[in-house]
Amino acid sequence: MTHFTNEGEGKQRVSFSAPYPGKIIALDLAEIGDEMICQRDSFLCAALGTHIDFSLTKKFGAGIFGGEGFILQKLTGDGRVFVHASGTVVKKELKGEEIRIDTGCIVAFTPGLEHDIKHFGNMRS
Repeated sequence: MTHFTNEGEGKQRVSFSAPYPGKIIALDLAEIGDEMICQRDSFLCAALGTHIDFSLTKKFGAGIFGGEGFILQKLTGDGRVFVHASGTVVKKELKGEEIRIDTGCIVAFTPGLEHDIKHFGNMRS
């Protein structure tokens, strides 16, 4: 991973881009509970003090049939992070609800969210 440090007196700038077409999403970890679980390879960059680690899918079925596999990225800290997603991005805050979504379409979620694979018609979803 590359680190950029401003050792000068004035303000300096750095630019970054996504590895493929899509949207860059800014998340403030301090506002969402200091932790976010993201799909593998979605992390782009973050402020100093943000820790990037891996998180394993807790349920065996979700890891095998979930499309994203067992390994996810865990971002912790209190700074701003930038993650990448392709397509249209919709933020959904669940309040005792359950939604069904294709696992390849999930960008990030908070650690308290329970996720599992369920049958949907003749397919696993």
